[in-house]
Amino acid sequence: MNAPASAQPTSPASSPILTSIDDEMLRIALYNAGAKAAPLDDDANTLRIAFPNGIRAIARRMACIEAQGAEEEECKGLILLGYFSKPDDVSEAQQQAALTRFGLEQNLASVVVNREGEHVVKSYIIFDGGITIDNLIVRIALFGESVKAYQELLYAD
Repeated sequence: MNAPASAQPTSPASSPILTSIDDEMLRIALYNAGAKAAPLDDDANTLRIAFPNGIRAIARRMACIEAQGAEEEECKGLILLGYFSKPDDVSEAQQQAALTRFGLEQNLASVVVNREGEHVVKSYIIFDGGITIDNLIVRIALFGESVKAYQELLYAD
């Protein structure tokens, strides 16, 4: 009896594996996800994002270290954040219902309510072990859709 063949990871040549994220690659991924970006800090670790569906968010490169011989830091993580100011005209019960429903329906992102009462949709992408650029583009685009979905849940009539 022959042993079963072991699964081999595949990665198309058109989609390189990223083990860290720099500003240039982040901007390429955002562009390919249909989003526009502008720097939000002097180090360019944080970008303000505008998605085609009208959603605004923030992308911040995280877990950054100085790489030997490199001009720029290597960042092993990326956090995507979508903020909603405290919804004064939405009852606590409606807010809780939106949080619960989003948690059940959206697996790509989570929502927290910060001390100021802002609702923050967040997703963290880890580059340790690698992620294809194609997968990164899809994750970013889906995050924009998730934030839009939460907006619709939170402010539903």
